[in-house]
Amino acid sequence: MELSNRKTTALNKDFVSDAFSGEEAVSIFAGEWASKIPGYQSGGAALLFDDDRINWLEQQADGFEGKSVLELGPMEGGHTYMLWKAGASPIIAIEGNKRSYLKCLITKELLGYSAKILLGDFSKFLETTTERYDFILASGVLYHMADPIRLLESLSRVSDRVGIWTQYYDDKVIFERKDLKKRFDIPAQQIKWRGHAVLGYRQKYHKEPNLLSYIGGNLPYSTWLRKEDIIKIMETLGYRVVIGNDDPKGKNGPNMLLYANRQHPE
Repeated sequence: MELSNRKTTALNKDFVSDAFSGEEAVSIFAGEWASKIPGYQSGGAALLFDDDRINWLEQQADGFEGKSVLELGPMEGGHTYMLWKAGASPIIAIEGNKRSYLKCLITKELLGYSAKILLGDFSKFLETTTERYDFILASGVLYHMADPIRLLESLSRVSDRVGIWTQYYDDKVIFERKDLKKRFDIPAQQIKWRGHAVLGYRQKYHKEPNLLSYIGGNLPYSTWLRKEDIIKIMETLGYRVVIGNDDPKGKNGPNMLLYANRQHPE
């Protein structure tokens, strides 16, 4: 019998037998994906590669064509892909979760989008970079921060155009929902910031960080801000704020989409 005809068995399950299989690449993180990946069956259900929020932000920003973009927390690369399709260049995306970072590399290879995806703490990057960007996308990150005000200040130093999707704190909604109420420390922390009184609500992570699919913050807690305080902070930083979708009854809590644009005098 020729050697090539002998029946062989892979050393272990981490080897694949096909010349190439995108599905095999996606299945490395089977059961962990949040996003539905175009052309593949093994991902999740969320339409993050075809997200109306990004389409709305593109309209507000007069398009992304030729604009430099910094994306915070790309998660699985869905929004990165949409920014690339819209013509943004260059795109820098910074992800702090190692598993999410590897997922981004997989979708980048499978879908062929162009972006520089970095593994690191975007808060520290923002506080030290000397670069400026035409647009910053901060989707799904603000409410995972222990100090969200500091993040907003850092954003304002780096770009005059910012797109934010975030959860926010609403007393009426959260007190009516046991699943949300138990996550927060009451009373709120009173924060004095640039002459304003801002309320911060500490949200505690429970068992989630132990899950392989965890995509929350890197500390045991985060701080949620009220909608009106987020708007007040951005306006104080010199931005004009436009609110897109506002969903106080969202599945995981109140949330909103906003675009902030700051015009400098000539």
